[in-house]
Amino acid sequence: LGARIAEDPNFPAEFKGIAIGNGYMHVGMLLNSLILWSNYHGLFSLADWEILKSAECCDTSPDADNCDWSLHMTSTNGMDFIGDNSTCGKTLNLIFDESTFEDYDPYNFYQSCYTGSGESKVRKPRRANHLKRKLRKQPGKSYIHNTADIMNRDSTDPFWGYPCFDVDYVTGYLNRPEVQDAFHIDPDWRKAGLPFLDFASSNNFGKNERKRWDFRNQLAGFHQRYFSQDKNFTIDVLTVNGNQKDSLVC
Repeated sequence: LGARIAEDPNFPAEFKGIAIGNGYMHVGMLLNSLILWSNYHGLFSLADWEILKSAECCDTSPDADNCDWSLHMTSTNGMDFIGDNSTCGKTLNLIFDESTFEDYDPYNFYQSCYTGSGESKVRKPRRANHLKRKLRKQPGKSYIHNTADIMNRDSTDPFWGYPCFDVDYVTGYLNRPEVQDAFHIDPDWRKAGLPFLDFASSNNFGKNERKRWDFRNQLAGFHQRYFSQDKNFTIDVLTVNGNQKDSLVC
């Protein structure tokens, strides 16, 4: 898309290129950045930091800001990493435990994110005790998750304050007609408010049992077959777990 815009002589701005943020462009560098970010925000103890910047763990540079801690992590696919059996690797696992980031909004770390959000009612985040049970059952699974997926949607305030600005208010703002006009959102893409119908029942379709499918030993979605009464016409539906709403593939 960036290349096509740059080649378009009619594009009004002097477009030079695109910048990609929050991308998994280099997992090792991302892990190192998360360690430094976590340390400078006080998310783990000074004792753990002393271990990580020791000569045993940080042998690539005398400056801890340039350490390559990914050398003490292992992966079977080049994307999902866990610490190895060394002291450094075990310390990294503690830091990257999913529950470490459960009570914070990584996009606005110092904000109090209040209970009552419509989003949090729709999709509650996984609690720390659930994660610990999961890790005990699956000790070989990766500790690293997309930060957008673990964004805090609950409260750091016990008094039921206002909803999180980064959830409901952003949704409301981006759905304002004047904002969508400013972003030149195609009217066909805007919220249509169409009714939700049971396609199978309304068209007298039968259906098989819905079954799950896995990818790398984790739930990836579900598949289900629908068929006409004479069974000469079938529709196979596959969902792919992703964002808050599953992608649908027919």
